[in-house]
Amino acid sequence: MTLLSVLPEVWDDLDEAALWYDRNGGQELGDRLVSTFDDCLVDLIRYAGTHRLVYRQFSRVFAKPFPYAVYFRIHENQVVVT
Repeated sequence: MTLLSVLPEVWDDLDEAALWYDRNGGQELGDRLVSTFDDCLVDLIRYAGTHRLVYRQFSRVFAKPFPYAVYFRIHENQVVVT
């Protein structure tokens, strides 16, 4: 079983970005960003270890269609989103 850990700063960044999209694109867009991020987390747990490294021990997944990437590393049996 793969565990998932998300640093608190990631949640802060997501909240800030969702609020920006709510103000500039409507409530639906902020909610869609959060949903996209949640989908990325599910995929990270499912496919941990299959992504190529982009910097030292860090990999990334793009949060398409948004201009964001979810950066993470694998430490023992845990996926750490940074």
